[in-house]
Amino acid sequence: MHAQEIHDLKNQISNSRKPAPNKKKEPIVSDLCRYSEAVQMLGSRTLLDRAVKAKWLKPCVQQVRLTIFRHTDVLLVCEKILAGNLPPL
Repeated sequence: MHAQEIHDLKNQISNSRKPAPNKKKEPIVSDLCRYSEAVQMLGSRTLLDRAVKAKWLKPCVQQVRLTIFRHTDVLLVCEKILAGNLPPL
């Protein structure tokens, strides 16, 4: 092979490898939130535990190390608290 042919083959190979486009992954929007996310939304762990004990909020999944709430239910509890109601002790 001549030097020109080798050069052309290298160019063909490099042109066939196109870099992957930079696509940003969109965040997953879910109706569920973990325990830690619910704590952040309500502001304290104690307040979340009091809301669960008062049956204002019910976990849709409760396992040994996994507690998941519905996002809309946590927002409803937030609205109650903002209206001036606190869950009983």
